[in-house]
Amino acid sequence: MAAKLLRKEQLTDLRDLPYRTQLAPLAAVLTLLGEHWLEPRIYDKLARWYWCGVLGELYGGAVETRVANDVEELLAWIDDNTELPRTITDAAFQSDRLDRLTSGYGSPPALGPSR
Repeated sequence: MAAKLLRKEQLTDLRDLPYRTQLAPLAAVLTLLGEHWLEPRIYDKLARWYWCGVLGELYGGAVETRVANDVEELLAWIDDNTELPRTITDAAFQSDRLDRLTSGYGSPPALGPSR
């Protein structure tokens, strides 16, 4: 399910995946949501959370606490639409860094065929 969401966000190759550590909370949340993650309201929240984590560079260091918090906070936000997850509120995009960002990984295999 995580690979499917990433393909919908135009990430089709693992070389383009900035933070593999962000896959753990994403996969956990998707598993708990089942097919409900495809509902537009929920999908939009997941995509917003994902890109805030990426562009805010929040999964680049020690992330154990962030992973645990994100699963709980993301599910709560999806369920009751009140408090934003910290990954969204903590994100601070630095546009001057965009042209210097790299994944830091070699040439892993592609995520799989687009569906």
